[in-house]
Amino acid sequence: MTEEIKQTPKKKRRTSLQRQRRALLIIACLVVVLAVTFGIVYYFTSQIVFVDDDGTEYFINQRDLPVTLYTGEESILEDQYVLEDAQGNMLPRDEGTNNFYTKLGTIVNVDPDTGNYTIVAKVLVEGGETTEFDASTMNYDVLLYPYIDSELITSIFVTNEKGSFTFLKDEEGAFYIEGHKGLNTISGVMLNTLVNLTGYSTTMARISFANAFDPDAKDYDSYEGFRQNGYAEYGLPDNMDEATTYFIIKGKTAAGEEVEHKVAIGDRILSGSGYYIRYAGRDEVYVLREMETTESYTTLSATLLGAVEDYVTPMVTVPISTNNYFDMENFTLSKFDPATGEYVQIIGFSYEPIQLREGKFAANYPYKLVMKDGDLSGYMVNSYRVDDCLQHIQSIVPLRTVKLYSEYPTEDDPDVSLRKFLEEYCHEAGCKREEQGSCACAKLAMYAIGFDFISDRDDDTQEHIEGAVYNQQVWISPMNKDGNYYLFNAEFNMVVECTQEYLEFLEWERFEWIEPEIFSGNIAYIEKVEIQLPGGIGTIGGANKVVLYFDNTASEQPSADNNYQISSDKLVITADYADKIGVKVDVYQFRLFYQTLLISSLEGTMPGGSEASQESMIESGDSGASLVIKMTYNADGEQLVRVYRFYSRTNGNLGAFTTLNGTGSFYMIQRRVDKIISDVAKLFTPADMIDPEAKY
Repeated sequence: MTEEIKQTPKKKRRTSLQRQRRALLIIACLVVVLAVTFGIVYYFTSQIVFVDDDGTEYFINQRDLPVTLYTGEESILEDQYVLEDAQGNMLPRDEGTNNFYTKLGTIVNVDPDTGNYTIVAKVLVEGGETTEFDASTMNYDVLLYPYIDSELITSIFVTNEKGSFTFLKDEEGAFYIEGHKGLNTISGVMLNTLVNLTGYSTTMARISFANAFDPDAKDYDSYEGFRQNGYAEYGLPDNMDEATTYFIIKGKTAAGEEVEHKVAIGDRILSGSGYYIRYAGRDEVYVLREMETTESYTTLSATLLGAVEDYVTPMVTVPISTNNYFDMENFTLSKFDPATGEYVQIIGFSYEPIQLREGKFAANYPYKLVMKDGDLSGYMVNSYRVDDCLQHIQSIVPLRTVKLYSEYPTEDDPDVSLRKFLEEYCHEAGCKREEQGSCACAKLAMYAIGFDFISDRDDDTQEHIEGAVYNQQVWISPMNKDGNYYLFNAEFNMVVECTQEYLEFLEWERFEWIEPEIFSGNIAYIEKVEIQLPGGIGTIGGANKVVLYFDNTASEQPSADNNYQISSDKLVITADYADKIGVKVDVYQFRLFYQTLLISSLEGTMPGGSEASQESMIESGDSGASLVIKMTYNADGEQLVRVYRFYSRTNGNLGAFTTLNGTGSFYMIQRRVDKIISDVAKLFTPADMIDPEAKY
């Protein structure tokens, strides 16, 4: 009995615990179910939904995406709001603007921090366009077709009344003009505008012809022009296959779909803010928005209605900076002589770095004369004039690219392309056509410039760095009717137009290229001076010739210790004349004479007289001259000889025709020549007997 009493309550307690456990389990399951249900309901009720025009739903959710620091290094993942499809796949996006692209082509911008979205652009859909479509009243852009990013464009073809051209992509994804793959002077502004207009085709309005032939339609009268003229009312073709002004863009959409779009361009609308267009495959007429000119973009008319030359930044030479414009070798300027049919060289020179000139005869002359056939031999190049010329060449900013050639010249003459251009457009060069219809002065370029530009040298040796030498050949037309010039450089294969201000040196006289002080050179380098006076030198017994010999070996020679300066403190001079040999000459007296020479300069090109008379004097040599001075220098171990001849009173008492080494068409003031002749006699006159007040 006791046994039974003890067991009964124990059994009841176990049953109660089971009930409690079962109840707790049921409650826990209910909590889980409710939590899951709440989560699902919360997920679908809290996320932002975007419904596209085709009815497709997209969802804005948060994702962990890498954030790129301004240094270019990736940092930690960060929650960002993105646009996804129903399967949870993130739509293609532009990381720069956080724009997302739907399958329909709609562009939606999602704020990565809040998830708020705005519609950037919608695409016209066949059959889904509104009757009263007018994009100008909307808050987003309306695109003719889905946006094609510049990286996804494969080609853009443009044709208009000025010609046709195609932009393609090279192996590195950069645009180039077909037929000009190596051309690296494409205008970024023009290309940006072309890519934007064709890849992001913003329309302003749509003209529907649904009511054009319905007399009961309220806007029936507005289509009168269309009923009479067809699409020509808008400057467009009835048949798109017959279009003459259009573009074709090929590429891929953001979704990866390969596309090709052809758009014909018609007249400009009255407001000037757009152009009528037709899209291949549609009957409607749209208005393509005109671009506004900014620092980065230009206009539709400039790009889609312009010529291929408008896309090319005009170039005359390779880029030359203000720091090395002077580093030229073998610079030549030549002018075409129609009488001989040949180019006559006006000037030729080369730059010599200061490191190679230190302690040498021409240390103070950065440019050395380089002329063919010894023309202007002995003259020194006018450094100021050369700098002026080269600085103008370096700073040339052409007005425009006039002509771009698809192929480089194939004929022997390097100026063939410019010649062809001038023959075609010779009226622009201000030329008069002959009866045969050809242009005489356009057969060849009027001027030719050639030079080797050295863009870099070895700091120690001053040798050319490999790949730093650019050979340039520039051909220049006669001046055109606007006072400008056409230039052609075969390296760029383009004709450009430049204003006269950059090319004034073309008209410089030869005299302007040389140093007018024709006596130059440190006295310490002189080895011998020969002076001839037909009238005789009275102070030396009437002898008409004297030879002076110079010995400077005892003076200090150039070295690093004296900054490569040569001295003449122990110079010894002796003279031979008549039957006198080795007569000592007062060095101080010669210094005074040499100073007279150094400050004696040419005045310009010989006025009056004919070339024949000048040639006659030159041919007479020493016998026809009133004064001859022959100077021999030891120029860095080599003999440099300069022979000066003065043919006096050839133009009244004003000028003495002067030559150097038998060349030149210049003159010196006659009174200056008389001064030199007078000072020759003073070489052998004791210092105390010289009248300091004497003019000659």
